[in-house]
Amino acid sequence: MTLSELYLTLLIGGTVLLASIAAARAAHRIGLPSLLLFLAVGVIAGEDGLGLEFDDAQLAQAMGTAALAVILVEGGLTTQWSDVRRLLAPAGVLATAGVAVSVVVTAAGAHWLLGMDWHLALLLGAIVSSTDAAAVFAVLRALPLPQKVTGLVEGGVRLQRRPHHHPGPGLLHRHRRPARPRIALG
Repeated sequence: MTLSELYLTLLIGGTVLLASIAAARAAHRIGLPSLLLFLAVGVIAGEDGLGLEFDDAQLAQAMGTAALAVILVEGGLTTQWSDVRRLLAPAGVLATAGVAVSVVVTAAGAHWLLGMDWHLALLLGAIVSSTDAAAVFAVLRALPLPQKVTGLVEGGVRLQRRPHHHPGPGLLHRHRRPARPRIALG
């Protein structure tokens, strides 16, 4: 990368960052979730808007992982431990049993309404059942909910974000692998 390309990249990144900050302020004034306007900034900056092509999957994954880390750290720093401690058990149930019920209900609907086989229906249920932490935190901050409800939902989302609580990767891995017999004879 040449120096002029680096300058251009920094200029574009800074412009997108400033547009995102302006979108967040505008969303707060209007009363919309800021994620909606961030999405609009992303669409405008992408191939459908300005025509910028982005085809580096590894860079996208690294940027997404870094953004998720910032979101989770910010959420952790702004949450009071006293609120989480008293709601730890209900949040744990919400993060495990709630996700399981959501997976099963979504899978049943996909199986009976869309005609999917059970394995793909369960995979779809696992994909859509996981709640995005950033979306939950943004909505909870905008709504005048009691602190107990906010703490319960935030705790459930935090517990759910642990990788072993999400059923999607296991179902996807099983679906991509050819079936093998568990017992080999002879």
